[in-house]
Amino acid sequence: MTKRTMNIQKVIFLVYAAIFVAVFIFMDADSSRNDPDTFWHIAVGKEMIAQGKVIDTAIHTYAGENLHYVPHEAGFQWIVGGLYSLWGWTGVHLLTLLSIFILTWGLYRLMEVSRMEMDLPRMHPFLFYIALPLIMLIIYLVYFKIRPQMVSAGLVVWFAVWLRRFAMNTTVTKAGALGILSFMTANVHAGVWAVLIVLFMMQTLERIGEKKLNRYDLFAMIFIVLGGLANAGGWNSLTYFLTLSGSPFTKIINEWTPVSFSSNYIAFATVILFILSTMYSIKQRPFRLMLFIGMMYLGLASYKQFLYLLLFLPYFMAVIVERFKWTAAFQALEPYIRLKYLLSLLVTGLLLNFAAATFTAYNQPVKQFPVEEMNYILQTYASVGRPKVLSNYVSSGYVMFRGGDVLADGRFDPFILDATRGIHQWTAFERSVNGFRSGYLMDVIRADRPDFLIVPALDLKENANSLSSVGLNEVKRQLPEPDFTGSYGQVWDLRRLNP
Repeated sequence: MTKRTMNIQKVIFLVYAAIFVAVFIFMDADSSRNDPDTFWHIAVGKEMIAQGKVIDTAIHTYAGENLHYVPHEAGFQWIVGGLYSLWGWTGVHLLTLLSIFILTWGLYRLMEVSRMEMDLPRMHPFLFYIALPLIMLIIYLVYFKIRPQMVSAGLVVWFAVWLRRFAMNTTVTKAGALGILSFMTANVHAGVWAVLIVLFMMQTLERIGEKKLNRYDLFAMIFIVLGGLANAGGWNSLTYFLTLSGSPFTKIINEWTPVSFSSNYIAFATVILFILSTMYSIKQRPFRLMLFIGMMYLGLASYKQFLYLLLFLPYFMAVIVERFKWTAAFQALEPYIRLKYLLSLLVTGLLLNFAAATFTAYNQPVKQFPVEEMNYILQTYASVGRPKVLSNYVSSGYVMFRGGDVLADGRFDPFILDATRGIHQWTAFERSVNGFRSGYLMDVIRADRPDFLIVPALDLKENANSLSSVGLNEVKRQLPEPDFTGSYGQVWDLRRLNP
């Protein structure tokens, strides 16, 4: 290779390296920390730290006392609550960037192990410099909210990496690694733990068919099960997904409904790419076939679970890239596709991201959440304790985070218990949702007697029959003028109506 060729390669590398770094620099902090669930995750974490124990009952609610709650995300809440207490949103963003680092590194290893299974070179420049940052950017923008899934996504990927390494060479060390990842997943996000079991069973069936099953598979199973059981919420946390899948109330929450592929073109293109990528690597590969079926099932089942299809897209894409001659255009980057380059570029991008976020003021989402409205309530409420605030289900987590007691928050399972039934025989969750429908809000107000009411402002994009517009008109008809109007909505002080 001539010196001129080497210089050209370095120039090409620097161009792609700059683009790679830029992708991670511009993963904006605000896009991840304005999710409704973020606020109550932080509030629950802070409360657990204050009490010095894992909380297994609902808190900061006036729906009832001692409402049982399955602490299936206790580890994440403890971490995020502690980081927020120490460094505010800067600390929380640090956790986000660490999660990006873990997932990106894991996806690199997942593509690498996929290619090793197919007797291909360990990495391809197109996968490194195009596919990996692009997929990570999509995952970040769509799914990386400050919720347990941003941590568990990386843990699931790393579990898959070690699982396939274990299949290629079974050892006690690799079985132990699977157990550790099982333990971490069960404590951070126990509802996801079932995915690990399904992946392990897929591989076990493959190994039975290939007559490769040995005692190390038994060791792996024992370590995985023990790791899962050693979680803060016990066995109920591991089966929590059954509570969700078996509840009719889950359908009310948008993220548990299927992706609308007719309007989400990126999701539709992802499914097509996922299908095409598998066509060249599932023949006589039982694990890949079962993984394809499983991820398609999850991806099509709901928006929330479409994430897993995205996570395993690189596993199949890592093989199909060899089928296209045009990828040879990236040949100049082959000397720069080792892990040390990935980690160097990734750390550089994330450090610059962190520096930028540290010196950028957090703009509170005043139109998305009742920021100004809660400022008014907390200034007005001079009594001992926390004000009882009736707000819609989406904003209740923020109300709780700011210091109000709510009717129901993002953990809907404690609020669907029979003990919470009230007016119209609705559970607290149903009253929190149905209360903002026409004709019902005043019933809930009279029965639950909150101190304050927050109603979102009209959304001009909604039609005349939308729930918020009808609900607001009904409130205006039966209540006096609002006591405060903010960027998010209007506030009524109901204490004078509830002597």
